[in-house]
Amino acid sequence: MGTKEKIIEKLNQIKDETVLADFLSVIDLELSMCEEPVVLTSAQKDFLDEGLDDFHKGNIHSDEEAKKVVEQWLKEK
Repeated sequence: MGTKEKIIEKLNQIKDETVLADFLSVIDLELSMCEEPVVLTSAQKDFLDEGLDDFHKGNIHSDEEAKKVVEQWLKEK
């Protein structure tokens, strides 16, 4: 089974409309990025600069740490 089929299978199991709407937003964003360049607001550029600054200073988390943070955040939601 390919990746696309696995995603479709798992999507069919999700009942939470909010999660599905968020997933659809991600897909729409990906498709729109293919069509035209993304134009960032100054606030978005500031956030990106802040993130790059953190990266250069070594203020980063491993993939495992990031997953734990997201899991904890989802539990509190």
